[in-house]
Amino acid sequence: MGLVLLIIIWLITFASTYFFIAKTWWLPTGASAAAAGIDHHFTTTFILMGIVFVAAQVSLGALVWIYRDR
Repeated sequence: MGLVLLIIIWLITFASTYFFIAKTWWLPTGASAAAAGIDHHFTTTFILMGIVFVAAQVSLGALVWIYRDR
């Protein structure tokens, strides 16, 4: 059961990461002079939260695998 849960968690994580990296959707063109700064801030936040998400999900999967017999 632990292995199945590990695989499911990691598949969801890596599928989500694909859309995150591939930028299948992204921001529209800017409508004002401030758009570039706002887009940069959004992109930075998006990348940092993506790293946190992947680290948390990979850790969760690893812990499920390590403690699968309890």
